[in-house]
Amino acid sequence: MEDVITKKNAIALLQKEQSTRHERQHILKKGYPGYDTSCGWLEFSDSKILSLVQQRLDVGFEALKLKVGLSNSEIDIKRTLMEFFFNNYHSIHKKLGTRFSRYKE
Repeated sequence: MEDVITKKNAIALLQKEQSTRHERQHILKKGYPGYDTSCGWLEFSDSKILSLVQQRLDVGFEALKLKVGLSNSEIDIKRTLMEFFFNNYHSIHKKLGTRFSRYKE
């Protein structure tokens, strides 16, 4: 890492952030949130995606990634706005809280 930051600068950064360390302690217990990419491959049908999304939410994933990049942008848009998210907004919102709220509009 010394090609990116000097030892002196690294120590200064750690000292600067020391006062807010307690705000990050929960990460040591729970870890950083992850996301699942296995539910949104391009070749998957809508029904398979919906089924896999539900499975991933059920096991605790709070973020999912759907692949886009087809030649038809309407399909890409549809993949991101699938009926599942509208029909299940309340259950998703309950699981994800405010992190989901910013995506509803």
